[in-house]
Amino acid sequence: PDAQILLGRAYVEAWRSDHQPRDAERAETWLVKGLTILQNRTDGWLELAALRRLRGDVKGEAEAAEHALAGAREDRRLSVAVAAARMANNDPESALALLDGAAVLSDRAEIETLRARALQMLRRPDDAFAAARRATTLQPSYGEGWLALGRSEEHTSELQSPCNLVCRL
Repeated sequence: PDAQILLGRAYVEAWRSDHQPRDAERAETWLVKGLTILQNRTDGWLELAALRRLRGDVKGEAEAAEHALAGAREDRRLSVAVAAARMANNDPESALALLDGAAVLSDRAEIETLRARALQMLRRPDDAFAAARRATTLQPSYGEGWLALGRSEEHTSELQSPCNLVCRL
């Protein structure tokens, strides 16, 4: 089973370099075979989620990411990846719940940025703006935070001049 997961991961790398559909199919086949037996292999689930995302399978990506998260609840990177997959799957409420739980972990700027996106999807513009503002305060050089702030500012009651945002970059 371990060899199957490793072989699947190798086919993912081959597919990333040559984009041959048969490599993606083989990667998925070997990863699924290995993960059927070794269900706690977080790295295999993450690789499968990434493969499915690259292939445009949003639902499959979310499913694989959820399996990875189940095996490693305390990993901030997994929380962020699963939250992003949930948002791509049009489920901002559960993404926000996961991000709220991950907020005590490190690298809060990334988490606050994702929270801002989820809050925008939930049509809570003032909360989205506040989350994006926290992201830019926590890490002023984090470009994604500034993009989230700009997007959320369009829909909030706290409009500022565009120069105020750009001049801070």
